[in-house]
Amino acid sequence: MNALRIPIVLVFFAVVLAFLVASGAFPFLHAAPAKAQDTVAGNGEPDPATPEGDPTNADYWRYCSLDGFLASTCGGTASSCPPGTVMSPVTWIGTCRNPADGVDYIVSYNDCCGKGICGGSFVHRNEGDKPVYYPHKSNDIGWCMGNADAGYNSTVSIVLGVADGPDH
Repeated sequence: MNALRIPIVLVFFAVVLAFLVASGAFPFLHAAPAKAQDTVAGNGEPDPATPEGDPTNADYWRYCSLDGFLASTCGGTASSCPPGTVMSPVTWIGTCRNPADGVDYIVSYNDCCGKGICGGSFVHRNEGDKPVYYPHKSNDIGWCMGNADAGYNSTVSIVLGVADGPDH
């Protein structure tokens, strides 16, 4: 009887571990939902009259690792999704240098889901992009897959904080 009990216990723990991994309990496998932060430390945003300071321009500083349609040209802003869409709770991240203050910031790229492609400005910048086996740093994954409606519309870029350490 004891010989059967050990494999059942192992199966139980394997199922619990699989659930924890799938639910995102491990932060290195799942990025938490981003919180919008429209301002940054230091000198703030670059001059909006320049491409680096214009959130409707592909050269906007926050878009250094973006691959998708700009929410800011689809009815949203750089950090908020267009009306009728929902921000994906899973994300990829990048590190972008703000030219106004020379500081590197961690930027979360969240897809806006629930409507078809908006057809606004398309950006394909790959600074810091990693292969899909580094999902948290890959801009080639359709991140709407975690939503009830997986239709991709556009992407936002949200500043999470100042980047520091060897990996940025």
